[in-house]
Amino acid sequence: YIFPAMPAMAVMIGILLEDMIFLRKAYDLRFVRNLVLFHGGIFAAGAIAAVVYVAINNPVLLNQTIAIAAVAIISITLAAILLIKNKKAAGFATIIAGYCALMMTGYSFFAVPQSKLRYSKQFAQTVAAAVPPGADLIAYKDISSRFIHYYGQTVPIIKDMDQTHESYTTGKWIVASGKLMEELTKDGRFKTANSWPAINLEKDKIVPAAIFHEE
Repeated sequence: YIFPAMPAMAVMIGILLEDMIFLRKAYDLRFVRNLVLFHGGIFAAGAIAAVVYVAINNPVLLNQTIAIAAVAIISITLAAILLIKNKKAAGFATIIAGYCALMMTGYSFFAVPQSKLRYSKQFAQTVAAAVPPGADLIAYKDISSRFIHYYGQTVPIIKDMDQTHESYTTGKWIVASGKLMEELTKDGRFKTANSWPAINLEKDKIVPAAIFHEE
């Protein structure tokens, strides 16, 4: 219900920014300096707080959050320095460029990879439900860090087929997806304990996966 007010608010914000940055009729340089420092400090503190929160509650997204926080802090600091030095055009351009960089970084790090996180979480939880509690799980050649995070315990990676088979013969479970799953299946020494036709996302393709175990 507030949507009709958005255009008017955008116009008002534009008028205020034009006066504070370029005209300086209603607001002098001292007011602009204090406003920039106050709001810049709030945004910088918010970026740092977001990094700390993600590090504690969702560390799988920590690197992305740090990158976005760095873009925000650098943009805010540079814009503040330019505006305080009365470099109006450069300061305004930095604000716009920083906003665009922040939106593009956030989209590339979160909006696009969300499907990967969803598939990784589903894949890991499905495997965790199929593997007995306390059993050792080995990944053949490759497994994503997202899978390990959602699986909840260490998943060693073995790249050699024969070494993987040695672990298999000792009762350890083996997980593989896509072409790596096909390699184990074609080898003939690995018995499929469970498989799923489309459960993991690799290079923007949904691929099958399986776990192997010697009974």
